[in-house]
Amino acid sequence: MKLKKVEIDGFGKLVNRSYEFEELTIFMGANEAGKSTLLSFIKYMIFGFENKTTKNRDFTPKDSRVYGGRIYLEIDGKDLVIERIKLSKSGSQNFEGRYIASGQKLTETDWQDLVSPMTPKLFDQIYSVTQDNLQINQEKDYDEESLEEKWRMALTTGSVELYTEEQEILREKNQIYTSPRALTKPLNKLLLHVDQIKEKILAKEAEELTLAPLIKAGARREQEIKESRLKLAELEGDKRFLQAKLAAKVDYLELTNLRDQLKVEAERQEKIDYDKLLASYHNFEILQSRIGRLEDKIAANERQLEKFNNPRDNFLLEDDTRSLIRQIELLYPEVIGKKEKQVKTIERSNTLLLGLMFIVLATLVGLIFLPAGMKIFLSILLVFEIIFSMVYLLTSSKKWGKINEEAKNSQATKDYFELTDYFRDWYRLPEGIEGRYNLILEIKERILELIFNYESLDNRENDRQLKNLYAKSDVYLRENPQLDQVQEEIKLHETFIQQKKYLVQEERRLDQLFDFGEKVEPDFDQMAKDKDSIDQKIDQLGNQLSEQIDQNSLILVKIDQQKSDQSLENLYQELELKRSELSDMLSDYLLKEGQIESLRAATQSLSTYSLPEILTKASHYLSILTDGKWEELKISKGLLKVSGPSLKSIRLLDLSTGTRDQLQLAVRLAFIEAKNLNFPVFFDDSFLRYDGKRKENFIKLLEEFSESVQTFVFTSDEKFRNQGDLIEL
Repeated sequence: MKLKKVEIDGFGKLVNRSYEFEELTIFMGANEAGKSTLLSFIKYMIFGFENKTTKNRDFTPKDSRVYGGRIYLEIDGKDLVIERIKLSKSGSQNFEGRYIASGQKLTETDWQDLVSPMTPKLFDQIYSVTQDNLQINQEKDYDEESLEEKWRMALTTGSVELYTEEQEILREKNQIYTSPRALTKPLNKLLLHVDQIKEKILAKEAEELTLAPLIKAGARREQEIKESRLKLAELEGDKRFLQAKLAAKVDYLELTNLRDQLKVEAERQEKIDYDKLLASYHNFEILQSRIGRLEDKIAANERQLEKFNNPRDNFLLEDDTRSLIRQIELLYPEVIGKKEKQVKTIERSNTLLLGLMFIVLATLVGLIFLPAGMKIFLSILLVFEIIFSMVYLLTSSKKWGKINEEAKNSQATKDYFELTDYFRDWYRLPEGIEGRYNLILEIKERILELIFNYESLDNRENDRQLKNLYAKSDVYLRENPQLDQVQEEIKLHETFIQQKKYLVQEERRLDQLFDFGEKVEPDFDQMAKDKDSIDQKIDQLGNQLSEQIDQNSLILVKIDQQKSDQSLENLYQELELKRSELSDMLSDYLLKEGQIESLRAATQSLSTYSLPEILTKASHYLSILTDGKWEELKISKGLLKVSGPSLKSIRLLDLSTGTRDQLQLAVRLAFIEAKNLNFPVFFDDSFLRYDGKRKENFIKLLEEFSESVQTFVFTSDEKFRNQGDLIEL
């Protein structure tokens, strides 16, 4: 596998970034520049997003709404692109994978099969090389055997995880059991407890053999008590049933009496045709309703006519008054004609007078604005106009007076005012002709209204209709004399229906106590005697039950005095519980023992399979890192040792801390190359404790190693600036 490019939409502080990679790529940046974030992005794109935990950071971007991106790879000569976008902070992720050339898509399962056997754990522990996961030991006085085991584990598995896991399982196993003499161990404590319970069970079984006669006697008494209580409950039930019957005696007798009454009433009502009776009564009520409405109408008309019975309205309805109004209407056109002639004459005079005034005004304007030569002529003209206007005004005034006098003194006008004065006693008459005529029109409208009201309120037709209805009512009563009793019959019928419903309800209520189908009446006296007899039996049985309970109590006291506190049943239950706990503990112990054997077998198998090849490669890389001082890593007499050209072989325990760091790095790279999983290696400041010379040797190692394995270095050290393809963060 070769990583070629990443496109980051949003991941932590990295937003809208794109980086292309070579065989050896150096990421240079200070602390908090985003080196670890970029490494996590590559891991998440390959294996999927991880939820935030105490170990995993939250890389949800703050400056981007998109969380994720794409990684471009080459596997087996084919280019692929993998895209992962997380839809929300806590939601599911969207995966899309495809081959770039063919466009063939991959599912998540296809992709995981393609990168297998690589896993996130293997990525973190082996292929992501850090200062922390290179450590084998930290204590100077480390046990040689343990150190040897850990180095052997690192050589064969790339890390000490299997050894750590084996030690943890061994510790958990020893917490359960080590030897029979270790009495504080949980397994030995549980075995001792089981033995103690067994001893108690034996003692309890012997104890119960001596108590068997008392226990049997107690069982007989308990059975007798149970039977006595059942009998007592039956008697109490019989007693309550008789009491309920006696309490319902009055209701039963009333119900029987009501049933007899309703039987007689039902026979009587069968003889009456209620439908016909109700129909006749309904028709009679309609007739009475019509009579009532007509009587109300006649009374209302009479009350309304009373309102018009006043002196002025009576005066207006007189024939003389109406005749006089017709005369006034005939005379009005002649009077108004003279008036109109007078008005027209005055209007013509006024028009001419206005024209003269306009001419005089125009002459005055001319005197002001025209030249002096014209003013003499205009002055003479103005004098002449004024004299003419005054003569015309005097002549018109006399003419107007004559016309007014003729109008006032005409016979038609005198007759008009004389006729309208007829209404002076009832109305306030205006002075003018038009005012009086308008009043006459109002009086005429009032007369018409009175005539209409008198005609509409006339009761002659209503009286005739009422008389006919009275006659029909008398005939209907003669033909249906029973109508007077209809209301009473209806009440009796309704009462009968209600009583029948009540009878049914009461029979249902008392049906549990009495059988209403029997012809024989209940004997309430005998019921009272039976109740007294049951009371006597209850008293006798109650005394017997009390004696049985007392006897049983004495037996229980004797048993309690002789037996121990814990019952045999509880001891059996406790023994079964402890046996179950013992079985679970043994299963757990055997499971851990099997896990340890499996881990040891796996380690031994790995060692046998790949150790020689790893030792050879590790020796080569160690020689580069130590500048030839140590050039061979071998197994001598079962122990791992290192040697150089001028130095004897020494144990790993005797190496300096710096050389151990170099050895562990050589071992890690040898393991990676030997396994040949075709996966890039990432160095995350794994050389921080190296001095200048050691860093130069490490750079030489990178140049050689990156020729066979794609390599990424995340660092802030300027010594790596000129190595490989540089990307600054």
